[in-house]
Amino acid sequence: MGRKRPPVPEVRGPSGSPTVRRRELGTLLRALRNARGMTVEQVALALLCSPSKVSRMETGQRGATARDIRDICELYGVTDPAERERLATLAAEGKKQGWWQSYELADDFTTYVGLEQAATSMKHFACLTVMGLVETPAYARAMHVAGYERFTPERIEELVEVRMRRQQLLDRQPPLRLHLVLDEAVLHRVVGGPAVMAEQLDRLVKISKSPDITIQVIPSSSGAHPAMDSNFTILEFDNTAPSVVYVEGLVGWLYLERQQDLSRYGLAFERLCNMALSPKDSVELIRGIATVYSAQRSPEGDLTRPLIKAPGVRQVANNQNHGLCRGIIMREDDVQPLNWRKALRSMSNGACVEVAASRAGVAIRDSKDVDGEVLRYPANSWLHFVADARKGRFDVQGQ
Repeated sequence: MGRKRPPVPEVRGPSGSPTVRRRELGTLLRALRNARGMTVEQVALALLCSPSKVSRMETGQRGATARDIRDICELYGVTDPAERERLATLAAEGKKQGWWQSYELADDFTTYVGLEQAATSMKHFACLTVMGLVETPAYARAMHVAGYERFTPERIEELVEVRMRRQQLLDRQPPLRLHLVLDEAVLHRVVGGPAVMAEQLDRLVKISKSPDITIQVIPSSSGAHPAMDSNFTILEFDNTAPSVVYVEGLVGWLYLERQQDLSRYGLAFERLCNMALSPKDSVELIRGIATVYSAQRSPEGDLTRPLIKAPGVRQVANNQNHGLCRGIIMREDDVQPLNWRKALRSMSNGACVEVAASRAGVAIRDSKDVDGEVLRYPANSWLHFVADARKGRFDVQGQ
């Protein structure tokens, strides 16, 4: 990627994106060609241009000049002044510049940002990382640092700036309707370290309060789902342009517009929503994991080193049938001074536990044996246990 170019005149508002105007024009041109029963090659021959140019105009990948529109109207027999004017207007609007075009982004991503700016509704599924539209600057910066492309610090800051400017969509009028479904793995993949994750998850909790934003989490306990290895976004527009499915991968970007593809991804997203926790329970899960990350902040600034190493630990289990029961005994040098809290209730035999948030997760010990073994459990296991306990799953009659 090159340097940031000088600013260009901006197109503002969801209806003004030149990307969508080009795609809208392309849809009309393709419909006119099909109505005439002509192939791309036949049109190219008549217009004295390459088939690639005709194809790219129809897909919105390139704009059309006033002369292109004039010649196409004559070829297709478009005589209605209003229709010719509409095509000419779309071509002119498609030539305008969006703010994102001054950043020299990759062509495919430039297209995506242009579509995003014009979308009225977006449905996004995230398998491993947070969506750029809701990232914090620190999370976005960590993602660029870890990417396979090596950027200069200056370029990274430019790319972070792009992500932050994209987020203006969340505050515009009318607001963008955003529905996010996250695999729980997104919440546990430590991007940038616990401090960065705590801030990122806090942001998710904050924006979830908006009536136009819905966030759901698919818990790990749900098992396999229809999008195990895929991130995708369904972008919907007003009546000016058809919906688009955007699939992002390591080797590039894919845009799907065929009705069968839209239907397939629409059904997949609906199923993901049905498998996910309710928005309320999802936010509670996010808030709980954010609390654990906050307790893991490292004063030394090394936020990514392993806190429990394989040597010196062994797996243990107790007699309860729950994922929380598999823990790791913490070594003595791993058990740092912790703020222990005793459970409010104990068993009839006096058995009780104490818990503490630690950098390694949640620590648990026997309140009657404070010098004994201390178990560490992952945050997600602990949160699932607490949720089940509140539902009375572990209540024992007479205890």
